Amino acid sequence: MTTSDPEPTSREPTAIKVHETVAYRVDTALYQQLPLALFLVLLGLTVLAFPAGNKFEHLLAAGILIAAGITWIAYALYRRAHPGKALITLTPSHLLFRIPMVKDIRIPWREITAVEVIDTSAFFPSLVRPRFLKFRNVTAIRVSRAFYDRNIHINSAFMRGPGWGNTFIVDDKSAKVALHHEAVGVPAEELRHGVETRWRAFGPPASTALAQEATRSPSSPAHGPSSEGGTLRSTWRTTKIAVLLVGILALLTNIAGLWQTSSQEKDRKEKDEWQAQIRKWEEDDRRSAEESRKRNEEWDAFWRRNQF
Repeated sequence: MTTSDPEPTSREPTAIKVHETVAYRVDTALYQQLPLALFLVLLGLTVLAFPAGNKFEHLLAAGILIAAGITWIAYALYRRAHPGKALITLTPSHLLFRIPMVKDIRIPWREITAVEVIDTSAFFPSLVRPRFLKFRNVTAIRVSRAFYDRNIHINSAFMRGPGWGNTFIVDDKSAKVALHHEAVGVPAEELRHGVETRWRAFGPPASTALAQEATRSPSSPAHGPSSEGGTLRSTWRTTKIAVLLVGILALLTNIAGLWQTSSQEKDRKEKDEWQAQIRKWEEDDRRSAEESRKRNEEWDAFWRRNQF
């Protein structure tokens, strides 16, 4: 998410400059998931450092985990340096909702009749365990059914895709557009506050907005997010990254042989002894084969000398 709003410095509600444009991008969510990517690398290095019999499938799994983590980290850092198109953009005139590779939906604030907080679910098919995923405290804007049919709906079921019903909830008279905060990596209250503040400033008349106050969901705060929550989230994420980096460094030095655990020393000693025994057997086989070759040559020479 990019914005020119200053960082709040107190516990007072975050000030929203409604005349400024705010863009929310998937890049933010990717970057905020760096701890998970680092955990994949850590897990892969753990498999390499403590191999169970050096089985091929274990080493392959470790390689996949490390490659996936490094690729994720590299892509997240690249997207942070080179931001992509915004998924949700808030401007003084409209809300722009982008469906990647399908459609950009421009929704003027005057067309929005309510800003709500809803829970949604989506079905994810799987060969192992098909299941429904729940999404809670999702900010949703309500528009008329006529506006939805005219500006949002796509006739092609293929282009709509399986997640359409999780984003667009349609009934006979109206339609809700769910703005998933997880997809853009911001807290639910931050996205909701940015949408609601601009809607109240540029949308329906004040009387209509006040009428909506009576139907506000209990989970929807009357003010914006405080700086305390954002600072705690940022500190916790930084702490996780630091701990994971220390773990990765420790494993790398272990793999490099700078230190070992007692179990590793025992396992590697047994492995060295086993390898030495294998080399001895191979040397015995080679010596036996050489002696057999020499005997065969001697017998061949003897028979050639004694041929009549």
